[in-house]
Amino acid sequence: MGRNSSTSNVPVYRGPFGSAQAERLLWRAGFGPRLGEERKLGRMGLRAAVLSLTRPEPERLDGPSPTDEQGNPLRPLVERMTLVWHDWFTTSNADVGSQRLMLDQNRLFRRQALGTFEKLLLCVTKDPAMLIWLSGNQNTKNAPNENYARKLMELFTLGAGRPGGYTEHDVREQARALTGWRNDFSHERGPYDFRFDPSLHDDGPKTIFGKTGAFDWKDSCWLCVEHANHASFFVRKLWSYFVPTAPPGPTEEALERLYASRGYAVRPVLEAILMHPQLYLGPPIRRRSAARQRAGRSR
Repeated sequence: MGRNSSTSNVPVYRGPFGSAQAERLLWRAGFGPRLGEERKLGRMGLRAAVLSLTRPEPERLDGPSPTDEQGNPLRPLVERMTLVWHDWFTTSNADVGSQRLMLDQNRLFRRQALGTFEKLLLCVTKDPAMLIWLSGNQNTKNAPNENYARKLMELFTLGAGRPGGYTEHDVREQARALTGWRNDFSHERGPYDFRFDPSLHDDGPKTIFGKTGAFDWKDSCWLCVEHANHASFFVRKLWSYFVPTAPPGPTEEALERLYASRGYAVRPVLEAILMHPQLYLGPPIRRRSAARQRAGRSR
């Protein structure tokens, strides 16, 4: 993986890597193998197999390549990460009330699937579907709304009830930092023209995590990512989407160091997880029946 992608401090699976291990990888890092794909991947070896998923070459298929609704090529791991981010930053059309905005959010998750978590968080914070879902478009200096501020720390970046974590004071101050977003609405178009309005933003000093400044929404995200509890929260949560048992302590610490040293990039941490022994030696995958697998492939 080269010097810039080193996982030397994270254990790497050293056992046999063939069709069985490749099939497990494809179920964990995607949605299962296409016909014969596990054999092809199994011949590549672990490192090359993982990199083929995280850094894919253009598909070479007979017939049209699989694409999304905009004609962009689909990649199994990118689609899996799109699902991961949708679960991580949970939203629902039940309250958003706009399939257009939900589809736009999915496109955001695809674009940022393997980039840096900091950039992803900034994009999500101003995403129209999220602004509606957690009332960010109703958060003003005269009427602060704490919905997004609380979820930002509780579910997205830090975790609740952890030593050295956030306080109710931090929630209130984060809400003030996040003020200023608004949008227009019409019966024909629904919600549209989401934008930051400085006149609705509280530009006074705030104290968050013991730091004081005239913080805005970008600072709010940055303060969370820089918080001492963020790296461990991120590693544990990302790990849980691919391995059903908790990471060993030394592995968790090594992944946290890797994450911080690479500027909060997702890809190197994910590559390390996908090459970890626990992914291949841990509890077996719940496989669908052969008949259901064949049916799934035929659709």
